[in-house]
Amino acid sequence: MNRDLLNINAFIIFAILSFLLFNILYFVIPLSLWSTTIGKKCFGIFLRSEMGEKLTFKMAVVRTLLQPLSTIFFGLGYRSVLNDPRKQAWHDKKAHTVVLYTKKKSYIWQIVLAIMGFLLFLIQYLRSVFPG
Repeated sequence: MNRDLLNINAFIIFAILSFLLFNILYFVIPLSLWSTTIGKKCFGIFLRSEMGEKLTFKMAVVRTLLQPLSTIFFGLGYRSVLNDPRKQAWHDKKAHTVVLYTKKKSYIWQIVLAIMGFLLFLIQYLRSVFPG
């Protein structure tokens, strides 16, 4: 019984650390370096501070940590975009960031992302068909 509790605690700690590591690698670092992520770049989206400057590391961390709150409460954080003149969600307001769009979309990134998704699907499919 005690060993099961230890395994559950270890799993929870592992899940939290994995979640934090993913968020740092996928969101925080790219946002603080390039003001965009791979997914945002595909659709011509980038972020700036409210003053029009590049995001700082702190802004990227705050935005990334608060972003789930905009979703948790039935998406109310994103619905605030409809009434806000700057189109900021809750996490953007708290992090002092603004989402902007480029007129030129990078289709090469969409192609790269689609190929990566297909390859991941293919690998998973082949693993299920040919186990071990």
